[in-house]
Amino acid sequence: MKSAKVLPELSAPAVARPQERQNAYFETLSRLGRLGIKPCQAGQARRRAYDNGSSLLSELFANGDLDEIAWYKSLAEDLQLEFVEQIDSASLILSGEQSDATIRKAGTVRCLGVKGATFALMAPSQPQAEMLAAALRKTPSLRQSIKIGRPETLERALMERSAQQQIKEAVNRLPLQAPEYSAKAVLTQWQAFAAGMAVTLLPLAVWSQPRLALIIAHLAASLLFGACVLLRVRAARLTKRPALKMLDIVPGPFPVYSVMVALHRERALVPQLCAHLRKLNWPASRLEVLFVCEEGDAATISALRLASKPAGSRIIAVPVFGPQTKPRALTFTLPAASGEFVVIYDAEDRPHPQQLMEAFARFQREPMLTACLQSPLVITNGGKSFLSRMFAFEYAALFGGLLPYLAAKTRLIPLGGTSNHFRRAILIEAAAWDPYNVTEDADLGTRLCRLGYNVGVLSLPTLEDGPTRLAQWLPQRTRWFKGWMQTWLVHMRHPARFTAETGARNMLLFQILTLGMVLSALVYPLMLVEMGWMSILVASGNGQSMSAYKLSLFVIDFSNVALGHLGFILLGAKSAGKAQSWRTLLVTLGLPLYWLLLSLAAWRAVWQLAFKPHFWEKTEHSPTE
Repeated sequence: MKSAKVLPELSAPAVARPQERQNAYFETLSRLGRLGIKPCQAGQARRRAYDNGSSLLSELFANGDLDEIAWYKSLAEDLQLEFVEQIDSASLILSGEQSDATIRKAGTVRCLGVKGATFALMAPSQPQAEMLAAALRKTPSLRQSIKIGRPETLERALMERSAQQQIKEAVNRLPLQAPEYSAKAVLTQWQAFAAGMAVTLLPLAVWSQPRLALIIAHLAASLLFGACVLLRVRAARLTKRPALKMLDIVPGPFPVYSVMVALHRERALVPQLCAHLRKLNWPASRLEVLFVCEEGDAATISALRLASKPAGSRIIAVPVFGPQTKPRALTFTLPAASGEFVVIYDAEDRPHPQQLMEAFARFQREPMLTACLQSPLVITNGGKSFLSRMFAFEYAALFGGLLPYLAAKTRLIPLGGTSNHFRRAILIEAAAWDPYNVTEDADLGTRLCRLGYNVGVLSLPTLEDGPTRLAQWLPQRTRWFKGWMQTWLVHMRHPARFTAETGARNMLLFQILTLGMVLSALVYPLMLVEMGWMSILVASGNGQSMSAYKLSLFVIDFSNVALGHLGFILLGAKSAGKAQSWRTLLVTLGLPLYWLLLSLAAWRAVWQLAFKPHFWEKTEHSPTE
């Protein structure tokens, strides 16, 4: 193999003299003029670059004034170098010391050419291009070992080359480096022992002391129900409905903001999604949109390639390896994101155009320990069906009431699965998402709390359509219950350590938000059966013979159910506002049926946790009407 000549160092440009800078600028203007860019366009782009903290070229590319391929072809012509539009990733020559990030920053990668010769593929920025031109004037023979390409060509080849290694790292990093935070193992040894003892001893207790066992079980259920009710009532009483408002924005420069959108079999939603992402109010030159798709999802990838996407968009194909879950895909993609801030959206999301601006303003004002800001999710098709009505009310209670209350009172917040705005550096420090947890949002919110970080809430919402059919709703809710169980089991592997890291108050809150919600759903139908049986006895005239023991069980169950419904209604009604009072009445009437469906989903989740713990049940979505 022939050894290439020494290449000019382009990653740390030297300080040019004023005359050299002026000559380089006029040379750039001349090249832009040959490509049809008028001096007034260049001047406007230069002013935008100054305001946004970007570059002249990035502003011209992002605004659609200048074609990127045409620019790099013209640059290659002027430098008398070959232009390469595509490169085989197998030809890249990578050393162990190089990372994708360092290669992208330098804008250079070495490649294997014909007959064993090597060359440097460069995608230089404007300052780097000026340095390269100077180096070529000084050493013309370098032209034999340098070719010009686009940054996208370089990035695509790097992604393809490192995809298999990167997906393995994404799937295995948390289980290997911090197994105590990973849901790969459903139960630890002591948890499996405790579960086995419970399964063995509980039937024996019911058989030997049925009355005492039932009283203890009812009292435990009452404690959980009561804690959940108390939390909802306090949130309804102390939380004001968040007003939609914008904070004062400090003028640029603006950082790069990475938008990561997870899609799987979402071809029909692509036009709607792209239309709403194009409305985001953020400098196009500082916006990076990553569409995260499964490698085999050809229909969605094809639709994205044909769609009118925002400037700075890339399609990331996630290879097949490990559990096919959303957190696995996001963790794989995170190294490709270059933004200081990262926001996660789903395919069905319609984020408020000013949401990124509000998040940026809040991050500027919040302490550096604020790792994440959660935007409220608002369901817009609540009048479509019974399920969508209940779903919309539930989301109003959660994002309009409970989460603002938790953000004001504590550090422990179960994140929603979308519209999470992160400081990217902290997200990486926290090891990102657990590929094996099917409610990666709640798990990550808990982990951030354990690491000492804060989570806040925003006011500007993301609009969504809720599920209208049981076939849509049930898989989604089953996945949520299963993920909450996974999250509880993971973080309760070392209860004393959890308490030491978060405090006793957050420890209690965690039990309510995970264990309390799950067990409440599991025992709800049993309480209804108990109440129904007692009611039948009274109606049949046998109520007089009802013992104090049975009467106490009836009172306990009735109180639990009534107060549980009341807490849910109070929080949802407060969050939804007076305009939705008619819907509150319908929700109240339908609540017993809805909670029975929740119980069905919870019991399905128990079965899946035992036999398919990492299976991601897909929720089908349709474009909004």
